[in-house]
Amino acid sequence: MNIQDLLYFNKLVELRNYSQTARYFSVTQPTISYTIKRLEKQFGTTLLDRQTMNLTIAGKQFYEHTQKIIHEMDLLSKDMAGVLTPRIKLGLPPIITNYLLHQPKYLKVFQANLEHLTVYSEESQHTFQDLIKGNLDVSLVGSAQPIVEPDLNADILCQHHFKIICSSRSLLANNKEVSLAELQEYPFILLDKKSTHQQVFSQLMSRHLFNPQVLFCTANFNTILTLVQQNSGISFLTETALAACSHDIVALDLKEAKQIYFYISLVSRVNHEQNPILQAFIQQIKSAIN
Repeated sequence: MNIQDLLYFNKLVELRNYSQTARYFSVTQPTISYTIKRLEKQFGTTLLDRQTMNLTIAGKQFYEHTQKIIHEMDLLSKDMAGVLTPRIKLGLPPIITNYLLHQPKYLKVFQANLEHLTVYSEESQHTFQDLIKGNLDVSLVGSAQPIVEPDLNADILCQHHFKIICSSRSLLANNKEVSLAELQEYPFILLDKKSTHQQVFSQLMSRHLFNPQVLFCTANFNTILTLVQQNSGISFLTETALAACSHDIVALDLKEAKQIYFYISLVSRVNHEQNPILQAFIQQIKSAIN
């Protein structure tokens, strides 16, 4: 058994077709058939029902292990390439970028490491998954809960409240705090469903049986700020997004969200052997926390 056998097996499970699997790897169909028979002979059991293409109980167990092995082999290839390349692949979500670059202590760290950084600007959920897959060396991640994963190191940089934001021309602007009941007549402009913001917002609305008027959703928080500034609606954003906010925008406490936080964490993989440049960068960020 070798890694190629596992790749053949996993792709066959995915495609459920010998011919398609053979075409995917540019090999003959008998090559795939022989591989499956050889694996079954080695382990003394049937892995795949040839009629239905369903996995047997033993096949399910084997598939679960092969997925982990293939994932680790993929990480190995990426980590070895990273050790030999003095670059830092950094995940940096747009909202977090907006906040950090307005904080002198973090800005100084980024300026000192610009020549080594390759920045990937995606939402936190994407950067988190890319980190797990080994596509990133380290990432800043926004989450509604502290990140606790056995395979990850996560250091919280800061935690921010969620706010209701409105135009200074809005009737709400004179308040310091509002409740959901007071927002019934106001249209919301929100970040889209892929964002942590939207997930927190949806859970909050469901918990309090509140049915908001949603006018518009977008992946761009700057678009939201512009529309709110023009008094086109109100929004639900963390303080993180308001680092360089216009004076025409007012942030209000939401009574129902006082105990809900947006955590910004520096996250890396536990088993990733870091090159000296990456080690220094992570240490500089951690030092800036205090």
